[in-house]
Amino acid sequence: MKIKIIVLLTVYIFINSCSSDNRIMKYFTNDAGKDSLAALPVFYGYWLSESYLQDLEKTKSTKAAQELGHDHLIRIYGDSLIMKLSLHEGDTENKLNFKSPTEADIVNPTTFEIYNHIKFSNNKLILDGESYTKIEEENSRPKFYDMINAKTISGNYLMNGKKIEFMDNGNVNGLDSVISYKLNLDYADAGMQYDKIYLKIKNQKEQQAFIYEWKDKTLSIININCLEKEDKDDWCSVIEKGTVLYVMEQE
Repeated sequence: MKIKIIVLLTVYIFINSCSSDNRIMKYFTNDAGKDSLAALPVFYGYWLSESYLQDLEKTKSTKAAQELGHDHLIRIYGDSLIMKLSLHEGDTENKLNFKSPTEADIVNPTTFEIYNHIKFSNNKLILDGESYTKIEEENSRPKFYDMINAKTISGNYLMNGKKIEFMDNGNVNGLDSVISYKLNLDYADAGMQYDKIYLKIKNQKEQQAFIYEWKDKTLSIININCLEKEDKDDWCSVIEKGTVLYVMEQE
């Protein structure tokens, strides 16, 4: 009797385990009649090019990093859908046909023509020889800017003996009435010849744009002089450097 009970328990655990796996990695049949695995939940979300992060760390410049051409993101969402984006524009929506839990073809969602191949290895996504790292989420919010800030500007500084902190999450401590910051990432427009940073001032509704510059470990934040505006949207199409607002040394 004991042996029978043990066998029944083993079968019960095995069946439930398989059922759980099937809920995570279910089969579906596409219009072409080919079976394909659905993406595991861990693959869903945004993935950012590691080369772009390395460019940011090396240059400390969001403008230079974009111009180096590695500003790519991969989004996996919906019913195993995938889209490759840059910081300036998106691309065509395609579909992932998984052939194993870690490899998939990128196919046309209608014709199922194979465009490319994707692989997941060591918590990285590999596409066209490029490695991507997963963007973490907090309360369903991708911590995209946190990753950018950590590679460029977040840290502790000294200005006239006063301590200042730029945090990964965009908050600022100790810098007059500045409460937060956001770096500009897309420079594919007029009036974008300098690195830009947007500062949120306490009791002001809108962020204000400034230029930021690095020289060794010295960070300068500079006013922008608008020389020419686009009438349609009040956009400054021609700018120049204004007066220096802040100069601080990174600790």
